[in-house]
Amino acid sequence: MPEISTICKLAFIALICSSYMAPPVLSVCPVLDCWYVKEKPGSFPSAMTQEKSLLYIRTSADQTGPEQNHPADIDPKRVYHVSDPAGPLCSSSLLTVEGAVEKPQCEINPFTPQPAHVDWSLSLTSGGVSPARLGADWLSTSITAHKGDIGVSSILRVPTATGQATAVLSVFSHTPVLRSRLGRAARLDCGFSVLPGWQEPGSGFAVEWRYQFRGEGRLVYAYNGQTDRLEERSAQQEEASMDLEALHQTGNASLLLHNVDVHHGGTYICTVYLPYILAQVAMELEVIEPPRLSLFPSPLWSPPGRPVQLSCEMSGFYPLDVGVQWLWRPAGGAGVRYLPEAQLSGHTQNPDGTYSQTSFLRVTPESGDHQGQYSCIATHLGASYRKTVTLHIAGASGPSIEDAIGLFVVAFLLYGLLKLGSWLFCVKACPAVEIDKSESECLPLCSRVPWWLKSFHF
Repeated sequence: MPEISTICKLAFIALICSSYMAPPVLSVCPVLDCWYVKEKPGSFPSAMTQEKSLLYIRTSADQTGPEQNHPADIDPKRVYHVSDPAGPLCSSSLLTVEGAVEKPQCEINPFTPQPAHVDWSLSLTSGGVSPARLGADWLSTSITAHKGDIGVSSILRVPTATGQATAVLSVFSHTPVLRSRLGRAARLDCGFSVLPGWQEPGSGFAVEWRYQFRGEGRLVYAYNGQTDRLEERSAQQEEASMDLEALHQTGNASLLLHNVDVHHGGTYICTVYLPYILAQVAMELEVIEPPRLSLFPSPLWSPPGRPVQLSCEMSGFYPLDVGVQWLWRPAGGAGVRYLPEAQLSGHTQNPDGTYSQTSFLRVTPESGDHQGQYSCIATHLGASYRKTVTLHIAGASGPSIEDAIGLFVVAFLLYGLLKLGSWLFCVKACPAVEIDKSESECLPLCSRVPWWLKSFHF
């Protein structure tokens, strides 16, 4: 019984790990409308041709599906029956609802197996002889769900003159687009699956993460799974890490950025190398930091008819675009209106890469505007942020009960301080024994000094 319990626990853990990384496998796999894209031979610059194509996904070669009646406008040689035992292509996110306008984006390109030209993957093809099983037609597919919740890139092996394809390597991500705040950790999801039995004994894999932004790129992370070591370590690798144990056990090649900064925003490409083939998936990291609003002056006091300037400071936001509006709400709540007369300063870039900007509003309050409110509303990436200040008009109304209580307390404190000061003067000017004498040369007021002060000497 203890042995059975242990086996059950291990099986449960394996199930959790596999379901965490791989998309759920469906009993009915999707049918994908794709474009077969190929360069025109002999054209310069190279032009592209596009043909409609169709992918019937299945989890095994003998699985049947509704692929008998494909559309007449698709060339039969561009109809492929793809067997994907690992299951990334059979994801529920890639299903198309009948009659829906939005569909997954799918592109197919010819692929030629060859050794990779990066140093950390050269050891994967050190034999120098290409395996005979590479002799077939090869395709590279890139698929993105219309909701953007998964992207899959697969390398398909198609025996010549057949439409029966097999997914040999698939790389997928559940975060094609990821948003993160500044200073937080961001996990860029990447996983891969290999056709069972494809890799020869002694062969391995390599994983590479690259960053691209506005035409510039850099290496972030490179790991050789065959030699079990990091390759080409760069300065940026100190900001990122991978779970190497999960990488070997479940194919989890996710990259963890420990402290997201403005310069982390951009495109990240996760590439997985096997001997002679590779697949990669790209994802976007959007760094977002909302503005912090400060409204001055606060509180706002002004005499009737005197112009006053309000300043709304929006600081520490990223990216650059931000909108601002001013809203006026009278004390009764009726007649709310937007004020278009505001002026906007230029952007200021802060040391951390974020931006700041100030909006100015000049108003001339009247006595009827007592207790009205001015609100500064900033809009950043579809979200709104508000700061409000209440306008008080001097002399617009009589003093309230709170004002009278406050004045009484201030007067009482001032009287007490003056009384205590006069007593302290008497104690310092006259000896304690003479304070009680009515014929003393001291001030007459000194005869009324409290007893607890007479013993003090200064």
